[in-house]
Amino acid sequence: MNRTTALPAVAACVIGAAGAVLRLAHTRTCYEESGFLLRHQPLTGLLIAALLCSILLGVIIGAVMVIRGRKTSGIDAPDTSDRGLPAALYAGSALLAAAGSVWQFLSSSPGTILLTASSVLGLAAAAGAAALGHRSSSRRALPWSCAAVGLFYCLELILHFAANTLNPVVLSFGPECLALGAVSLFAFCLGTARGRPRGFGTVCFGLCAVGLCLMSLSGPQITWADRLILMAGALFALHTVLRLPRQGGADVVSPDT
Repeated sequence: MNRTTALPAVAACVIGAAGAVLRLAHTRTCYEESGFLLRHQPLTGLLIAALLCSILLGVIIGAVMVIRGRKTSGIDAPDTSDRGLPAALYAGSALLAAAGSVWQFLSSSPGTILLTASSVLGLAAAAGAAALGHRSSSRRALPWSCAAVGLFYCLELILHFAANTLNPVVLSFGPECLALGAVSLFAFCLGTARGRPRGFGTVCFGLCAVGLCLMSLSGPQITWADRLILMAGALFALHTVLRLPRQGGADVVSPDT
């Protein structure tokens, strides 16, 4: 990792943090007492712009990586990344995912089959993230770890959407759905890319996951358990987008979607 390759990751974090502050202000000032949005509020336009910026950043950087990348003949390039920071991000993601899953299960009453399944998958995703942070087991653990994370966030998306089916204000829950979906797609793309930040899917969904997860932390429908799960997703994606290939360096890009 160097300063140049870290710029997209830093940009995603900045957009996400700014979007979280903007969304908090929007939640406090732009809703009627009945729960509907007030009309003609500048903050609403700014919030939508922040969401679009986060998505466009991933799309543009992903497209640039594919256009400038070189296709390989199936031979993996050596991993020259710094293991210290990625390992710490994996560990943080594992702890947050486990805590969020347990908290979500204990705070929901009565429990449902989907909620129980999500909690079990959350613990499996936490175990997978912890395994990926261990050098000796990362390659063996990669397929099932990414699958566990992808399935967990996919089920969280279903649960979150189902809990808001009667909510007429899409901005109240839509960003969280986008964030959970981005993490799920990123995890599946990471598994097919064998853990390397290559191809449109990995780069695009990784950057979107970081920005959208941070932006969703201050949503009006978000619980503390949701915040832990969203932060876990942001850290899981951040470790990869911080290692975007250097131009002309050892890492290369190949399509993964």
